[in-house]
Amino acid sequence: MQSSSEDVVQQHLVRLPNGIEITENGPVVIVGPNGSGKSRRSREITSTVHIEVVSALRNTKISPQLQPMALQQAKANFQSQRETARTQPYELTNDFDYMLTALIGEAAESSLEFLRIARSGVMPHLPPLTSLEKIQTLWHDLFPGRELRFRDYMPMVINTVAVGDEPAEYSAWQMSDGEKAALYLAGRTLGADLGAVILVDEPETHFHSLLAVQFWDAIENARPDLRLIYVTHDMTFAASRQAVNYLLANPKEGLTPIELAADSSDLAAILLGTATLSFYATHVIFCEGDSDALDARLYKAWFNTKETVVHAVGSCDMVLRSVSALSSSKLVQNLTVKGITDRDFHSEAHLNSLVAGVLPLKVHEVETLYCLPGVVAAVAKHLGVKFDRPAYEQKVISTFTDGDRHKVVLERWKVLIDAALTGVVSSVSTKTASLQAIAGSIPAIFDQSKWSFSPQALMADEKTKVESLFQSKPLDLDELLKVMPGKQLRGLPAGALGISPKTYDNLLINAIGGEDPKLVELGAELRVALKPYMPF
Repeated sequence: MQSSSEDVVQQHLVRLPNGIEITENGPVVIVGPNGSGKSRRSREITSTVHIEVVSALRNTKISPQLQPMALQQAKANFQSQRETARTQPYELTNDFDYMLTALIGEAAESSLEFLRIARSGVMPHLPPLTSLEKIQTLWHDLFPGRELRFRDYMPMVINTVAVGDEPAEYSAWQMSDGEKAALYLAGRTLGADLGAVILVDEPETHFHSLLAVQFWDAIENARPDLRLIYVTHDMTFAASRQAVNYLLANPKEGLTPIELAADSSDLAAILLGTATLSFYATHVIFCEGDSDALDARLYKAWFNTKETVVHAVGSCDMVLRSVSALSSSKLVQNLTVKGITDRDFHSEAHLNSLVAGVLPLKVHEVETLYCLPGVVAAVAKHLGVKFDRPAYEQKVISTFTDGDRHKVVLERWKVLIDAALTGVVSSVSTKTASLQAIAGSIPAIFDQSKWSFSPQALMADEKTKVESLFQSKPLDLDELLKVMPGKQLRGLPAGALGISPKTYDNLLINAIGGEDPKLVELGAELRVALKPYMPF
């Protein structure tokens, strides 16, 4: 089990069942959703050396007291269990104790040899670090304040920062699941033969997401000679690997190499996750917010078909970049990619120039949809509550104070002026004069009289635009709700209906989703009310 990787540079190639060979150094990551055949297909990979397999069904239970045995016997038992894991991937492995026994035996043999030489009168050089010592070093880095030691064939953890009732030391069998996983996986990798190829199924199991990244970073740095093949459905972990070769597991086509654009590293998790959806979805819709936000909840209900997946990716910018990156890449085929964003404070010119496939709502933001008079009227009818629509519409209008209008004018002006000033500043970067000359020209560059726009005129235009919405006769509520924010309207529907906001939201979303037979009629009326305001 002793290994040394200092002189090894080139890792072993791996060969896919279709004959494709991966010769570049770096980890191989197999991604795919549950049921895509990741584990089964990964066993079909071959290499120029025997592939070690770390099964997803690994038993990390440690006996309180390991059974002492000869080193060769421990190695033989460990090898037998590893072979079982390779040939029977769906059976629970039981190699942890044998692995630890072999590691301890190896360290003991190294120590005895050192003592033998020293007692002969020759001062020996320190032997190379044993696998056990490397594991202890890794442990110290991953779990500060907790030292891993071995005493009388019993793994122990010494807690050097124990406080209160925390034990100062505890046996390995009392470790947390994360600690046991780290010890087992460290033993399997740091103790592996030189240049080994190791397939690790579900490398993130029992790890916090950050610890999983830190652990495998440390393993890859400590053993650059290893060819590590990860099988995972954790896209965050998959995206964290560097100089990586990605394979997409497809239940029909097997393992297929995929490449991400060089400038999309921060989108890797999103792109990989979307690629894994392409086996059963034909449409993917990116939206703002997170998976539990109003955006995703409403859109998932609205686009509630087996062929459509709604993917919340955070900001408007991430929606634009995700749609653009996925549409222009060869990552997926036969998948329609679209995006939905809020209008926010953007101009019509900006909204009409969004990335192809991305459309804005026909109201200021998603919160507005929940507060539309037609939507509230449909819910009121379902609940048997009297609803005065004209009075509700007037309350919507009166909610916006003079201060709110003032703020909207400034926010809209800010968006316009930011874009205009960016153009002014960007023009400086194209100049080839000396820095001193450019510095001298800055006052002229920022001379407003030479600009193609007027900050004052832009503000005046936005003020006129907002004020005219409130002064028009008759007032066009739809146009008003494109410009004015909807967040401050959120309490109006529940108040008008006499229910809690949470009850209102859940009723609306469940009805639109169409899965509750009692809400079918309400769902149909809500879809009629919302359709004019949805982008598609």
